[in-house]
Amino acid sequence: MASTLQVDGLHVFHAAASQPDRARPPLLLVHGANEGAWAWENWLGALPSRGWEAFALSLRGHPGSQPIDPEAFCRLRIADYVDDVAAVACHVSRSVVVVGHSMGGIVAQRLAESVAPGNYPGILPPAALVLLASVAPGQLGAMREDPLPEDAPVHQDSAFHRPAPGLAERVAALLIGESPSVMNEYATGAGVRIDPALVRCPMLVVSAQHDTTRVPRDRRIADFYGADYRHEPDIGHELPLDGDWERVLDGVIDWLETRVADP
Repeated sequence: MASTLQVDGLHVFHAAASQPDRARPPLLLVHGANEGAWAWENWLGALPSRGWEAFALSLRGHPGSQPIDPEAFCRLRIADYVDDVAAVACHVSRSVVVVGHSMGGIVAQRLAESVAPGNYPGILPPAALVLLASVAPGQLGAMREDPLPEDAPVHQDSAFHRPAPGLAERVAALLIGESPSVMNEYATGAGVRIDPALVRCPMLVVSAQHDTTRVPRDRRIADFYGADYRHEPDIGHELPLDGDWERVLDGVIDWLETRVADP
């Protein structure tokens, strides 16, 4: 069972490996919009028995983390979320595999880009990136034309394909409104542009066949970075939670065991 800790006001789940192996870097799991660390419950339960340690954080203003004034929450930027992930990576004090889902994927990309030139001197470069149904870098085009109003958090439903019985209803009760300024930053205009030359770690990009959101369902992100790619059939956007989540996790672990060197 995962334990709970607080890092700079951020709620973090920690799942220790049943047979620790220092050659395997811990996984740092970054949730998508409207969600929290709870979105990784399946992975946190399964990773320890497979020999992998994992940390999952709730970004600022998200479930379990220190609340933020609603007006300030609506003005957040991607850089704020990157700072949150960097704070947890610093607490771990090892090179980590950053796994980002959806919005968490663009946060992971920005973190990897920022670490390379030393913008976060307290953390080591990521051992790898894993992007699950991720928001694309801005160079691949805008996700929507018109910006969202920025006077109130944005509520969205989860996008499942074949969820377990009762899962969609349980998740709906856990979702919160997301910062509209963050969503506008990554989805409109120039988006969040990333310099691929600064993302120097191995990367796996995973897309979902039945993803009904605006993130890519093809290999464009992988081609942008020269990364490895997997397309998961018969599953929706919620790769960490949807019906075949364990197949997705097994594919990620297989990749990690062949591509991630000793930290």
